[in-house]
Amino acid sequence: MFIAIAYPGVAQTEKATWAVESRVTSFLQGGYEAGLYYYPKNSRFSLGLAVAGQNVTGAAKDLLFTSSNIDNLSIRLPWLVGFQTRYHFSKHMEGFFAELSVGGEEFRVTAGDRTESIYNGFVVPSIGYIWYPWQRNKFYVMPKVGGIFTFARAEERTLNGTTYELRPFFPSPGLSIGWKF
Repeated sequence: MFIAIAYPGVAQTEKATWAVESRVTSFLQGGYEAGLYYYPKNSRFSLGLAVAGQNVTGAAKDLLFTSSNIDNLSIRLPWLVGFQTRYHFSKHMEGFFAELSVGGEEFRVTAGDRTESIYNGFVVPSIGYIWYPWQRNKFYVMPKVGGIFTFARAEERTLNGTTYELRPFFPSPGLSIGWKF
């Protein structure tokens, strides 16, 4: 599906433009996110690969998991790998875009002295806005909002007397910064 959506944009490539991106909101949650993006010439599509990890704390735990006692759990997302394709509504790649991400991730859930790892896949449709505050094709700021649909996820589990389960859907707002070169 990813190739079918992205191929028309790649087929028009004459000269590659690249960007690196990082999600600020991941850093605020004790984590990291790094992405590499390819912008084909004469196309409104861009393609990306991102890796990330972060702590899941506070209200984010309630947003991502159902549990009999969420405060009893310590949750970390040690890794996530996602592939993205974006369709930019403007020819110069500034402004609004629609994005589709697919990938996989691992959550580590700890209660007391026991830790379990759970794995799942995800699909994330998003909309966002790329804004170049100083010069087009250099530094940019990118707010976006999407919804994460999880699949191939574990059923409800019990860890040291606490039940938990990853929700099938949750919202995903974010703020990223990037550099296009």
